[in-house]
This record gives sequence, structure tokens and C-alpha cells, in this order.
Amino acid sequence: MRNRIKGLRVVPANTLLPNPKNWRTHPDRQRKAMHGILEEVGYAAAAIARELPDGRLMLIDGHLRTETADEAGQDVPVLVLDVTEEEADKLLLTLDPIAEMAETDNAVLMELLESVETDNAEVSEMLANLLGKPREVDYEGGEYESNEDSASFSGVRMVQLFLDESNISEFQNAIHSLEHKYGTSNTTDTTLEALRRASSQG
Repeated sequence: MRNRIKGLRVVPANTLLPNPKNWRTHPDRQRKAMHGILEEVGYAAAAIARELPDGRLMLIDGHLRTETADEAGQDVPVLVLDVTEEEADKLLLTLDPIAEMAETDNAVLMELLESVETDNAEVSEMLANLLGKPREVDYEGGEYESNEDSASFSGVRMVQLFLDESNISEFQNAIHSLEHKYGTSNTTDTTLEALRRASSQG
């Protein structure tokens, strides 16, 4: 198998030409999730492009990453390929579908989800949806029946809180106090238990 990578370059995002044959569109929530992960981690993957006869680079993969970098006026890492236009078209058509053919080991995914934290709302929503829609979980450890196919649901529970510097200390103190009172061991379970008790009191 041939290595078609000519090299890795870091170039201004606005110098990369979008591929007019790009068939993927990027909804607003995907754009926000991309922006969120780039803010939290940074650029950890390269766009892919081919070099045109005039030396300019045309994207094959990484349009959204490049657009996000362009909005911020930043450079972007690019893998430059030595491929023909026909080969570039084939890659453009197959890179995402091949990735989407991968299957999921739910147990490993659940363990990974439990180990990762994010402060970005869109990234958080994306992670929560990796196993499908969250199951409705009652507070005694069982599960409510759903009208939808339960095989598509996950057991992921997530509570997202938006706090500012004026109330975060008070919230943390309250959580620690309630953990002792409820016998819970993390913020999510403590918050859910507090909500359940408040709801049961009307």
C-alpha cells in the first residue's frame, strides 16, 4: 500500500480552498461542538488536502475544522496528499462513511464516558447521545418503561449546571452537605436526589 502523504504543513486557514464537491453539511450544533472541543483541547487532528498545480491546497477532509479556525483567524495543520483529482474525489466520498461503519463496544464506551468531563454544553450533549437517547432512570435504581425501542437507549445520566463565581462556592458547600445527608458520592447523584425530594414535596 502506497503512502500518499507528502507532508504535514501548518497554514493559515483562509488559504485552504473548500472543495466544491464536498457533500457534507454542518448544522449549527455540530459547529458549536467543534468549537467547544477545539477550545477545550486544541487542534489534535489535521485537515486533509491535495496540492493543485498552482501550489494552492484544496481540502478533501476537515472543512468544518478549517472554517472554525478561519473564524478565529488561526492556522490549521494539514496533511498534504499526492493524489489526483479522481483519487481525491474517492477519498472525499469514502472517508466519513468508512468511519461510520465502525461498531460500538458499549461497555468500553460507557467507561470512557464516565471518565471524561466537559464544560461545553454542545460537547456534553454530543457525548450523552453517543449511546442513543438517555434512559429514564427512576431514583430507586430501576427504569421506567418507554414507548420507544429501549435497545436504542443508554443508561447515561448527565446533569449540566451553569454557575458563576458568585455562587459556585455556595453550591459546592451545599453539595458536600447533601452528599453526607443522602449517602451519595457525586454531584450528579446528589443533584438528582435533591430534585426528586423537592418534586415529591410538591
